[in-house]
Amino acid sequence: METKTPSGGHRYGRPPKGPAPKRASFNTRIRSAVKESLDAAAREAGRSLSEEIEKRLDESLLGGRLTAAFLRELAAGAQAVGGENWLDDYAAFQAVRQAWNELLDRREPPRPEEVDERIKGARAIAEVINLAPGEFPPSLDRGALITMLRVMTRGLPAADRAEFIAKAAAADAGENTRDGTEATEPEPKPGFAAMGWIPGRGR
Repeated sequence: METKTPSGGHRYGRPPKGPAPKRASFNTRIRSAVKESLDAAAREAGRSLSEEIEKRLDESLLGGRLTAAFLRELAAGAQAVGGENWLDDYAAFQAVRQAWNELLDRREPPRPEEVDERIKGARAIAEVINLAPGEFPPSLDRGALITMLRVMTRGLPAADRAEFIAKAAAADAGENTRDGTEATEPEPKPGFAAMGWIPGRGR
């Protein structure tokens, strides 16, 4: 399809849908070193300097102001602890991981009472499922309790969940041994993939 441009020339292809988004312009001052880094990143990505700056500003606002501020804090911590190439250095990577865990621990909100109640209930079930055969109440189903423990601990803090999953696995192994079957592997901890998100690819 051929259309005319405002200057009277010809443009080939499908005409654009609706007006192009308006762009604002502004002037700012940045350090020379920052501009050099932006120039290099823009060249590597095949973008103009303006496009590179706009992309980075967009990314900095993802998740809201508080999330952006915390991500900047994490980035600054990685730079301070591991240096520029911490992703390529095993020791530096471990140092950054520990620093990030400490930052996350400091930012963790107060634990709701509902979580404490779930932990208390899970602990009670964990004690029952690991009772010896002569002590286990005959009116209860050990296998059903093991499944219940695994389900009710989903979403708990990693350390608490790991404790209960280990106890469930031990009880499961004992139950299977008594039944003459092989013990099953413990349920793996949920990760990014279990939540439908893969780093670098998104949902």
